[in-house]
Amino acid sequence: MQVKGEATILALLDSHATNLAVGRHKFLFQEGDPALHFYRLVNGTVQLSKMRINGRRQIVRLLLPGDLFGFEGGQHRRLTAECLSDTVVSQYQSEMLDQIGDGVTDLHKALMRFLRRQLFLTHEHTVMLGRQTALERVAAFLHLLAKRKNIKNGEILTLPMRRRDFADYLGLSVETVSRMLTKLKDAGLIAVLKDHGKFIIRDVDSLEDVMLDAKAYGFS
Repeated sequence: MQVKGEATILALLDSHATNLAVGRHKFLFQEGDPALHFYRLVNGTVQLSKMRINGRRQIVRLLLPGDLFGFEGGQHRRLTAECLSDTVVSQYQSEMLDQIGDGVTDLHKALMRFLRRQLFLTHEHTVMLGRQTALERVAAFLHLLAKRKNIKNGEILTLPMRRRDFADYLGLSVETVSRMLTKLKDAGLIAVLKDHGKFIIRDVDSLEDVMLDAKAYGFS
């Protein structure tokens, strides 16, 4: 639910927005591009990634509708934004951030609250990668998506990314992700459907228990 300040911010932003439609697996921007705009995701899914020195890609954030992104501390992009599905974004000039904060204190505070919520999600990903076991990471990711998509027990969760992207996001191999999904299935927490990337979430609360401490839940 949006608070009043957030609704005001969105109304102000949308009055200056340019809507862009971007196809599946197309890039909205790439590392090194000029950072002239920031964005709000309207429809679809976007992943932000960075290429490491060793040539391996690290997915640093998964974006869902409503997320703001594309803010930079410098003049060039540090990350790549790839659309995982047909996507619509609202595009804004970066200068708008200075305009919002120039003499409009209430709007500036509301925007900061809005952005802090986005930073919290980035923090959650960092915590996820710091978990001791692969099973806790996989359970944490499924739990996070279920919560953000308001998935209840018995409902279908569709992953917005390929299995390889799933693995890169968690810093695991595809094979390890598959083994962990099998463990969660055997424990009765999820069901894996034949349609690629679709699961039935059997027990959201137990997924949270596993992500916090898989060993205490009973996994070796």
